[in-house]
Amino acid sequence: MSLSTEDEDEQARTANIQQVADYIDIWSVGNAVLVFGDTNSRYTRTADYINVFHTQNDLTDAWLQIERGGEVPPVEEVCANPAPNNTCETVDKMFYRSSAILSLNATSFTYDAAQFLSSDGSTLSDHNPILVDFTWTLSSTLRQSDFTGGPHGTWFSDLANLTALPSFSPAGASLTLRGANRLDAVSITLAADGAPTLTHGGTGGDPYSLALSSDEYVDSINACEGQYNDHTRLFYLKATTSAGRTVAAGTATDDCTTWEAPDGWGLVGFVGQDGDEVDQLAAVWAPA
Repeated sequence: MSLSTEDEDEQARTANIQQVADYIDIWSVGNAVLVFGDTNSRYTRTADYINVFHTQNDLTDAWLQIERGGEVPPVEEVCANPAPNNTCETVDKMFYRSSAILSLNATSFTYDAAQFLSSDGSTLSDHNPILVDFTWTLSSTLRQSDFTGGPHGTWFSDLANLTALPSFSPAGASLTLRGANRLDAVSITLAADGAPTLTHGGTGGDPYSLALSSDEYVDSINACEGQYNDHTRLFYLKATTSAGRTVAAGTATDDCTTWEAPDGWGLVGFVGQDGDEVDQLAAVWAPA
């Protein structure tokens, strides 16, 4: 993106940034997100649209948070190179947000030009390098397995539905898997009041259901993937409960993995990608 402030350049930068914001809305629902790099935008140029990452995607600018107290600078203070302080503004930004599973927190922000100098002491770039330190913690109420499958279909996440409930547990849920040659769909309904039925995939295949007892939960899942029409998809899913009961759908392949819940945790939802079938899947676990 050009640093020019001509109208056409401002419009192009705004369109570029909006594309990234819209992409996050589609492909990062429920996820922790980092966005960083040379945006060629400053808050003090009113035609720039850099704040869209906050207003649309709920991202935090680490520089604004740490060096400006969350306040957009009222007047332009452009950094020299090397920057004399951390409160001046550059076009290089670092945005982030947490998720229901992973909490991120930016703890320090530095224009760290002193670490990027040539042998004669001159700067290596016309941009001040940015160093942001983060701490992170995992949720005590939600965890996610690894993914199985391929990068096709439409992204989905059950996390927003889960966190909207006043409380939830994996015990007593109802699970339905649909499949024949491949895994067509997954569906889970928790026993919590007001819990929606969370369904992903299509309507093909045959349904196989399992209603869990009040103290029973799915704590292990075997998932198999394979190739169909040059796409990697889920071919098979088998869920095993804490009582040793199972439900399965689809056709097993020789490329399988098993997701084990943390001890005493069970299945409450899924994240992944789907269409007419299930392309990619990971389990969401919660304490029983």
